[in-house]
Amino acid sequence: MHGTLQLGIIRRGRTHWLHEMADLTMEFRASHVCWTIRDAKLKGLTITLEAVPLSDEVGFATRAKVEGAKPGDILIWAYGGAVTWPGKNMHWEMDPLRETSLVSSRFDPASSEKNQIRVRAGSFTLSAARAAARQTFGQCSISRGVEVADAATIFKSTQDAAARPLVIGKIDLQASHEIAWSFLRTEKGSAPVNGSTTAPMRRFLGGLEQATQRGKRLIIETPDARLNAVAAMLPAAIDGSRDPGRHHHSAPRCPGSYHDGFFAARGGVGGLP
Repeated sequence: MHGTLQLGIIRRGRTHWLHEMADLTMEFRASHVCWTIRDAKLKGLTITLEAVPLSDEVGFATRAKVEGAKPGDILIWAYGGAVTWPGKNMHWEMDPLRETSLVSSRFDPASSEKNQIRVRAGSFTLSAARAAARQTFGQCSISRGVEVADAATIFKSTQDAAARPLVIGKIDLQASHEIAWSFLRTEKGSAPVNGSTTAPMRRFLGGLEQATQRGKRLIIETPDARLNAVAAMLPAAIDGSRDPGRHHHSAPRCPGSYHDGFFAARGGVGGLP
């Protein structure tokens, strides 16, 4: 697992994590997941959060749109918790249909304990351990203020004091109400060709366009709206079978929290080989 992304809103000094909010609506489309999030404690605020696999690279991108923010509201994001399970198949281990406990599980700060993080000019690299061959290259469209923090402190864990690094950023919602992130799997020591701050939004829009086109490939009309929706998702599953490294499996747990983000077949359709 190359990391977990979590988002929250800070209002009057208190952090409200998206996965803890009361009103969550999820839409799972072809290679595209969308949440609409509200909470009575943040009256008037609506967050639309979307995630897609990248169109031409191994990774995922997300976009958050925030409406109704009040002066002083801050969006906080955190990314960390890269871990490995030697001898286990990630395609199955992170399948929410097989491991139903993933749906309600929460980020564990201990998963960040051995992580190696390097922040440079608003982007960062994250690897599970010093000896790991692969890493995540991450970027936010708002690069100011990206830094390394302690996971136990951010999530108020009562565990021991071992260092558990993760990347965080804080964004003034009066200045920016639409933010994008991209996360790419790369080899240790390498970096994507496009490292500019406009890259996350471009990667998200590229992935969204690909997902939209997949959703148009197979259209059926039956009295069962769920069956119609599943049919529209099948082209993404078929593409995933041809290109398993990029699109085959998904593991969305809850709003603002993703494992790898390679959204596609199994989490939406189930039972596919």
